Amino acid sequence: MRNTILSIFVIALAIVWSLPEVAFSKQSILLDSLKQISSIVLAITGAWAAIVYPESLKNIISKKGTYDVDMDSIENLFRPMISSIIILGCIITIELMAFILKLIDLPSYAIPYLRDVSFFTIVYLYILQLWTLVITIIPLNNSYREAKLEHKKNKHFDSATKNVKKIR
Repeated sequence: MRNTILSIFVIALAIVWSLPEVAFSKQSILLDSLKQISSIVLAITGAWAAIVYPESLKNIISKKGTYDVDMDSIENLFRPMISSIIILGCIITIELMAFILKLIDLPSYAIPYLRDVSFFTIVYLYILQLWTLVITIIPLNNSYREAKLEHKKNKHFDSATKNVKKIR
């Protein structure tokens, strides 16, 4: 996980370094869309956890049952939920800081640096959200493949059973 965070940091830094200064009015468009994406990911993974793993979720929240068994079943959904919550918290912080900084008479030389820091943070959060989507899709894809293989086995078993019945 640390390597992933460091990689995202380096990629975001390279993107910001290679682009010209981006006005905060343009950055706010990115912030709004990132807020929507993070909210949707949080809502979907939360609903998914509640529908697919209701007992595990109940046991974890009420601190009943075996933590290891319940956490193993729901862990792949908690990571995206936590990442999305952190991203939403960062977005709210950026928006609040931007509002406050606009009220303060800042030296003109500090403004480009603050814009770069803001843009770097937004790019970093975007890449982190993209990574969150990837780690959400991988377990879903694996579950789908397992279900598909199980379905093929059952289908093959059913057809073999029908053939045995015909022979009798």
